[in-house]
Amino acid sequence: MMNKGILLWILLLQTLAIQSQDFAGTWYGKLAINGAQMRLVFHIHPDTEPASGTMDSPDQGAYDIALESVLIKGDSLLLASHAIGFSYKGVQGSEGIVGRFVQNGYNVPLFLQREYIEASRAQRPQTPVEPFPYSITEVSFSHATGSHQLAGTLTLPRDASKAPLVILITGSGPQDRNEEILDHQPFHVVADYLTRQGIAVLRYDDRGVGESGGTFAGSTSADFASDVDAAIDWAAGHPRIDVDHIGLIGHSEGAMIATMVAARNPLVAFIVMMAGPGTPGSEIVKDQTRLILEVSGASESSIDHQVAMQDRIFSLITQGGDGLEQGIRQILDESYADGSPEMQAYGGKDQWVNLQTKQFMDPWYQFFIQYDPVPDLKKLQCPVLALNGLLDLQVPCSKNLSAIEYATKMAGVPCEAHAFPGLNHLFQPAQSGLPAEYGAIETTIDLKVLEVMAAWIEQQVQ
Repeated sequence: MMNKGILLWILLLQTLAIQSQDFAGTWYGKLAINGAQMRLVFHIHPDTEPASGTMDSPDQGAYDIALESVLIKGDSLLLASHAIGFSYKGVQGSEGIVGRFVQNGYNVPLFLQREYIEASRAQRPQTPVEPFPYSITEVSFSHATGSHQLAGTLTLPRDASKAPLVILITGSGPQDRNEEILDHQPFHVVADYLTRQGIAVLRYDDRGVGESGGTFAGSTSADFASDVDAAIDWAAGHPRIDVDHIGLIGHSEGAMIATMVAARNPLVAFIVMMAGPGTPGSEIVKDQTRLILEVSGASESSIDHQVAMQDRIFSLITQGGDGLEQGIRQILDESYADGSPEMQAYGGKDQWVNLQTKQFMDPWYQFFIQYDPVPDLKKLQCPVLALNGLLDLQVPCSKNLSAIEYATKMAGVPCEAHAFPGLNHLFQPAQSGLPAEYGAIETTIDLKVLEVMAAWIEQQVQ
């Protein structure tokens, strides 16, 4: 006869298994922040050991983002990812999962359901629509190593036998050829505007994104720079491209990559840096942290604490050597108490330390914080247009434009710099500059920025 205690234990395990299994599969939610709505999709696999999953952000063109933490306990679910710094805690009920999404100081409700959520297209008046007065061709080109192909779109003026060309380079994170974010398509807008002015444009999906091959995860800015070299080589052989007038336009990290490529590639005739860094990555991250937290209303003491922690970890990474991961863990462990809000949002201190450590150990992150753009800026032999918005909280305007102007002066190349009042990191007219505003703003790129960019490029290709 079976012991009653054993029977109850078996029944409990069966109940937990059923509840865990209820989480399996795909869940859909819609995140609302500052008037913007963004769909999120979670794919949960509770039957793996440990439980695993991925997240999609289709409105941003981002898919298969790894969830480093998938914890299921009864009817409760915890999800977290160091790659984008978020956590989600929810409880499953009869209608779905009721919970809260936490990221970068934002703590907002998020309901997850089984039913697919259709895209609700926001008003984006600048998104180009047919008919187009230029030719559009889907293209592909190979990386020099032959390891992968990149897929993109070439727009060409119809009345030019050979046209000057700009190659667009996306910012950080996995981006499609339009650099789509929250229904905005900045690179589609740029390509349409410039091609109407007689300038050909090549934009392409990042490696491992959209129709491009290769692997995004684990790649660094140097790897992405080699993809730009592949794009230049392909363009130089195109019969309708003026090989003497091939330029680069990069946004954010893409501007940094444009600098890296132009410093070594003689085929680059000019570069446009949109919100590009002129200071080391470690400074960018600390400045960004301080500005966003300040505008979000965080206390000065908590801001100082966060930046000091980053500074200690960045120093360790710069020193390198054995024991780096353990050293990072120790700093993180010392920095916060077990019961702090940061720990609770990630399911406990151990989970938080694990996720943060993975971020700091990521090859892309380590490359970025150690990279100083000034040496490459000093090697440039082509003209530079540097643009930034005074409300940019991600790449602070004045500090970085000044550094770019100084370095290009040392290089002896022309540099024209513009600081646009009231514009944010995406060059939208903004109130605070916080990333949470991006989706609520109808404008994709302020017209003044497009006009300045087109006029300057026309001067370079005359």
